[in-house]
Order: sequence, then C-alpha cells, then structure tokens
Amino acid sequence: MHDLGTDTGRIPLSVLGLGLMGQALASAFLGRGHPTTVWNRTRAKAEPLTAQGAKHAWTVRDAVTAGPLVVICVSGYDNVRDILEPVSRDLAGRTLVNLTSGTSQAARETAKWAAHQGASYLDGAIMAVPPAIGTANATVLYSGPTTAFDRHQQTLSSLGCPVYVGADHGLPSLFDAAALSLVWSTLNGFLHGAALLGKAGIPATAFARLAKTGIETVADWLPGYAQQIDDGTYPATDSTVNTNLTGMKHLLHESHAADINTELPELFTTLAERAAAKGHSDNSYAAIIEQLRHPAQGRHGARRIPARARRYGDWDGPFDPHGDRRTGHCTNCGDSVVAPDAEPQNTHAKVHMIFQGRRVTENDEQRQTLTNGQGVPVLTYLEGVREGHPWADLAEVVGPNPVDTIIASMSGWAVSGSVELGEQLLGRGARVMRHAHEMRRDLIACPPPVNWSSRDLGNGLRAVPCDLDADAVFPAWRAAFHASHPDHFSGSDEEALNERLAPMLAGSVLGPVLPCSTLVVDETNRVVAGAILTDRDGLPWIADVFRRPEARYAGLGANLLRRVLSDAAADGLADVSLVVSDANPARHVYEKLDFQLTGTSLTVVVP
Repeated sequence: MHDLGTDTGRIPLSVLGLGLMGQALASAFLGRGHPTTVWNRTRAKAEPLTAQGAKHAWTVRDAVTAGPLVVICVSGYDNVRDILEPVSRDLAGRTLVNLTSGTSQAARETAKWAAHQGASYLDGAIMAVPPAIGTANATVLYSGPTTAFDRHQQTLSSLGCPVYVGADHGLPSLFDAAALSLVWSTLNGFLHGAALLGKAGIPATAFARLAKTGIETVADWLPGYAQQIDDGTYPATDSTVNTNLTGMKHLLHESHAADINTELPELFTTLAERAAAKGHSDNSYAAIIEQLRHPAQGRHGARRIPARARRYGDWDGPFDPHGDRRTGHCTNCGDSVVAPDAEPQNTHAKVHMIFQGRRVTENDEQRQTLTNGQGVPVLTYLEGVREGHPWADLAEVVGPNPVDTIIASMSGWAVSGSVELGEQLLGRGARVMRHAHEMRRDLIACPPPVNWSSRDLGNGLRAVPCDLDADAVFPAWRAAFHASHPDHFSGSDEEALNERLAPMLAGSVLGPVLPCSTLVVDETNRVVAGAILTDRDGLPWIADVFRRPEARYAGLGANLLRRVLSDAAADGLADVSLVVSDANPARHVYEKLDFQLTGTSLTVVVP
C-alpha cells in the first residue's frame, strides 16, 4: 500500500495527458527513477514512454490509484474535470498537481472542486518549453497548501526548479500571463522593427544581433524600475517620459513613411502622452505603469460601457491613412482620443470623440453610416429595433450639421446619442423616448462588503438562481414596471413578455445572463424580485433590477442589489454598469451603493 502522507525518495506517481508537454513531464520523472504510470486518451502516445520503463494505464482509475501523486497536463481546465470527475472518489488522500494552462479563475474553481473530493491540490504553471523540462533551464511555479508542496517538492524538482508562489491557487496563472505579456511585447517589438528595416532591404538576421543586445540592456533596467513601481515614486535616473515620447514620435513617423502597420508605435505614443498629460513628463519611464493600472480609453481597449460622444477641445493625434480610426489625446483633458471615422478637414478637428469607458469592439465593424446629400458621413450608429421603431443606437456625430440629414432621412426612427444631439433633434420636433444616465460600480477599487452576500432578505424570502422560465418571472417584473413607472412598457402583456423579458432572459438582447443573477421567491416559490446581470459584449451589465411594488417589499431591491454586487465581485468581475432613466428614483439607490455617473444620453423619436 502506498504511503499517501510523505514523499520519501522515488515515490510512484502518475501523469495524465501525453501531449508534447505531458510526454516531457513523464520522461523527466522516469529519468529521476520515479515509478511512473501514464495515461492518455490516444494510447499510442504512451508507447515512447513505456519503452523508457513507464507503466501504461488502460483507464483513468488505474492511473489515479497508481500512487500518492497525480500530475495532469491537458488542454484546458474543462478537460481536467471531464477526465477526473468519473474517478473523483479515488482522489481522496492524494495530491493532485495540475500543470494545465488556463485562467486564475479556473484554477481557483478547480481547487475548490479538488478539496471537495478530499484531495490536496497544487496548481502550477510551466515556465519552459518541453525540451527544457528536467533541466536547470525549466522553472515550474506552484501554489496551494504549503504542506502539499513541501511533501512533494523533491519529486517535483525532477521537472526543473520548483518555485512556490503562495497559497492562492490562481497565482501561477497570473505569473504565467504576466510573463507571456513580456514575451509577446518583446516579440512584437522585434517583429515591428524587422518590418521597418525590411522596407530598407535589411534582413531580419542583421537586426536580430542588435535586438539581442538591446533586450539584454533593457533587462538590466528592470530591477530598478520594479523598485520604483513598488515605492510609487519614479525618479528619472536615466531618461524621462518626455525623452522617450520624442523617440516614439520618430518611430511613428518612420513607420508611416515606410508604409507599415503603425498600431504598435501608436500604442506606445498614446500611453506616453497620457502619462505626460497626468504630470509624469519628467518622471522615469516606469511612471507609465499608472496608465496600465486602469482600463484604457480609445481604440486600444477599455471597459465596454456604451458612453456617448462628448465635446472637448482640439484633437492632436496623427492621421492613420491605413486605418479607419486615428488616435491622439485631448489638449484640454489629456485623455486618449479616438477621432471620428470621417477624416476631419484638418488634423486639429474642433470636435472629437472621447469614448470614456468604452472600447472599440466587434460591434464597431457593424456600425452603419449616414451621409448627407454631398456624400459626406455625418452620423454612425448601430442599427436595431426599439419599441417598434427602427433604432440608431450609440449614434455618434462624425460630420457637419447631422440634424438636417437625420430629419430628412430617418423619420420615425429612434435615435440614441448624446444629450446635445438629442436636444437639437427635440428643437426640430422630435419627442423624448428616454433620458438616461450611464453608471458604473467599480468592484475592485471599492469592493462590496463580504457580508452583503449573506444579507437576510426578510419576510421568509430567499434568493434562487435566475434560471426560471420567463413566464414565472413575468408577473413580478410586469408589476414592478407599472403604468406610472418611467420605464413602463406600453404594449400588451404578451408583447412585454415576448419582446422584452423573454429575450432578455434568453440572452438574445443584452448578452448571456451571468451566474450572479438572482431571483427572490417567497414561501410559495412565487417570484417577487430579481436582479439580472448579463455579459453585454464583454461588459458585465445590470439589465434589470425589479421588485413587486407592495409596501412589504420596500428596500428589497437595494438589498438584492447588494447581494448581487458581492456575488459579482466574488466571481471575479471588475465592475458592473447600467443605464437608469432620469425620472427613475432607483438612481438614488445606485448612487448610495457607490455607482458613479459615466455619461448621459437621450433617445428621441425623429418626427
């Protein structure tokens, strides 16, 4: 019988998953003399290892029960569960080491599952390619209980240098992601440089020698910059942000002149310009981390909050003749800018778009363009249907005098855009459909108290998952938005159910419903309230919060929202966003729960 409690010498173990990395892991264990049992769905992959002395397991159970240490390395955490779930009882008392690549959230969820099976669980990240496994050039990061790591550290050293990074099972994945960020950034910089020099007839091999020296030089800077980042001060001991910004602009100029892709130098320049605008001009390059600690704004990614265009001063970014967008920063506020799709008459256009909290998504490729009589684009929008009207959602002004063209071409349309655009249309006879405010709750900078998730809902009420049929949810939802409510749907009950609630719950309107969505039922299992959160094109979105209007349910909506916010944070969401009508008193509840205003829009119906 195997001793499941100690690692003394060359213990028997098993390796599940024999891809290139799995084969390298098993071979390294065999090389150190460990009795190694191997399993793979494709049995032929075990043959090279059995030739080295490995024992082939015909079933997963045979592999798992072969020793006290089970190592698995497959393509994805879902596959880990699929493979081990049928033999989960056999994991009790053993140590499961998962070297599968994945996200930190998946690692933490797998750790909970393994603990439920009675197994000790170590999650790991391999910082090496397969040929390096078993050599001094391989480092493997581990996290989990220190007792499990200490017990098997000697055996795990067969794979390379074992490094324990902490008890949090998600840390190896985060370290892995951070390291890959460095790898890809370095490679992309080399590839961009090779493309630039290639236009001048210089081979990449000639650049590679110089690039290697440059990379080694930059590597020497990292300890000093790391200390500045930890200290939160950025003395310019070598060069300033402004000095680097000058070089970035030269790189951008050369890239344009060579007619190559400019996205990478544009990103460099945008980050440095924003850092300079925030007061870091004379700080070291490390100060740019302040721009990376928060979601970006503009074309290079940010939170996908559907904000509207806002007017500021001049746009001073470069024109990109090869792309459909131009980037720069606002000379008034310093924020990153995405200029209108239509080329301005000059590079200092008086009107530009600041997409605060919004990033360009796949939906931007689906935007429609409205042109005036001269063929000049004046408005872009996402086309849809709202309350029976053709709908121009997220309307953005991109050209002169859009109102005349909208009035002439879009009679009967609902148009959702900036307050300024809406007011201009109202002055031409349009009617208000909705005046709304966009709000966002940061779950990281302002985490919800843990006890919010366990708040007593009172009156014998209990929270249940949001997985009931729309018919069961509809009575409470319809009663919440009664005839005097600012968000009342004026259609019939059948239309409200089939056109509003059912599509929302099915995920066909605002994206898939998130697991933290919650319904509240009474002692008879009747739904009395609900909070529905969806994945709206990558943005966690509060699609609806509702409760029955009876006095005994007063305050239930706020308590339910507190619970859902806590659950959302526990699920790893960074923030949640919503839109609330101007006349809806719930806006004050959101403000008390630390939701911040991010924008205001008007939806009007064109006469």
